[in-house]
Amino acid sequence: MDKITILDDLYEAMYQTTELKKSNLVKMAAILSGISHRPEPWQWKYLFNLMKRYKGFQTMPDDLRRAILALGAMVDGTHPLLAESRPVRVYGLNGNVRPDSVILGESQFCPYCGIDFVPNVPWRKQCGRCK
Repeated sequence: MDKITILDDLYEAMYQTTELKKSNLVKMAAILSGISHRPEPWQWKYLFNLMKRYKGFQTMPDDLRRAILALGAMVDGTHPLLAESRPVRVYGLNGNVRPDSVILGESQFCPYCGIDFVPNVPWRKQCGRCK
């Protein structure tokens, strides 16, 4: 199944029709742009051209593909945070992080010991062992 077929299936699941309507595409483009945190949102016409498979619109960018998969998961009942996340290996100290937790922080590099860590406060500049 190609990526554009997944977009077709998502459209049909959300709007119970295969007929492409501008109002539905406007909503879908806004939702997908929000999921991707795009500064410049996708336009409804871009989705229309993809779904019609017009020349020059046979592929889609990775951020749109990820947004489509996340929206599909949300339509299926998955929590939005889980739909937008991806599995990574994380080591927690002394059971501080429960299995299957969603980490909302961003990794930082500790300049003293060289490990990557997720700070517990935004202003932390080194890991907990080097502070």
